[in-house]
Amino acid sequence: MPQNIDIQLIPFVPGTIQRDTLFDLYRLLLHSHIEKTFGWNEADQRARFTTEHPNSLIKLIQIGTVFTGFAATRLDQSSLHITLLLLKPEFQGQGIGKQSMQQLQAEANTLQLPVALSCFTNNHRALAFYQHLGYRISSSDEYFVDLTNAC
Repeated sequence: MPQNIDIQLIPFVPGTIQRDTLFDLYRLLLHSHIEKTFGWNEADQRARFTTEHPNSLIKLIQIGTVFTGFAATRLDQSSLHITLLLLKPEFQGQGIGKQSMQQLQAEANTLQLPVALSCFTNNHRALAFYQHLGYRISSSDEYFVDLTNAC
């Protein structure tokens, strides 16, 4: 896929896509990492997903009208924190994640804030992706790696 595809980050509005579709993608992509780290409990994960990623913080990632994934962000005093960036497997490795991150970085730049994010220590692919984009490890523990990119 070409590097300059028309990627749009659109605020999530229930009804445009079902929230269960978002959770299904979350489960598909993060189940193994969560299982290895804390153990997977479906009911707990659904409740946590709803609490930590409310509709107002979710942006759908689309190419035209095609849903390719979603991002969730949280604004705090010191950063724009990306809490999730998930792409359907068939859209990974095509530059969509990179362009989505560039759009989120531009949003943070407008706010004059750095971007912060975390990923599971055992999610080597995500860690390599973020480091390739210039994010640097700011801290880590047994379960998570925190990364930042100055604005």
